[in-house]
Amino acid sequence: MKKRNSLFGILTLGLLSTAVFAEDALNSNAEKTTPDKVSTTFEVAQANSSDTKSVLPCPFGWSVEPNPSLDNSLSYLNAQKTLAVSVTSITKGLQSLVTPQSYARVASEQMQCQVPEISNLIEGAWSFDCPKDKVEAIVFGDNNNLVLLVISGRNADTEKELEGFIKFLAYEAKKRD
Repeated sequence: MKKRNSLFGILTLGLLSTAVFAEDALNSNAEKTTPDKVSTTFEVAQANSSDTKSVLPCPFGWSVEPNPSLDNSLSYLNAQKTLAVSVTSITKGLQSLVTPQSYARVASEQMQCQVPEISNLIEGAWSFDCPKDKVEAIVFGDNNNLVLLVISGRNADTEKELEGFIKFLAYEAKKRD
């Protein structure tokens, strides 16, 4: 039980850091850009200007960087800085059978967010809103092989771009299978 609490504590820190990252990015000056991290191709963006061997998957027009608060996590920001998405693999530390629904339920309770419901964005996924942090979380994947998306800035204006990002994730997952 202690490991489970620890895992959800890490998740909480990750969601909060993502919310802070997203809020900072969305509120930052539009003139500040990081051209070395903005993708110019559909597939990859340079991870660090000093490390030319490391490449991170990134859709065209988005920037990507590792999430320093969580292992196996990347933070994406669209070019207009209106939409931020954190993608985290949460397979590490799971000892018992965990489904997207059960993980979303426990995570939403621990973070004092809204009750999870079936996602309208990803088939078989569960999502929940955290109004105080201004983020939406979506948990999907196979049992014990889950992915957590934390989205900031989702609205009618960014919905089409978010759907394109989800297609990019599906494309990347298919390439890795």
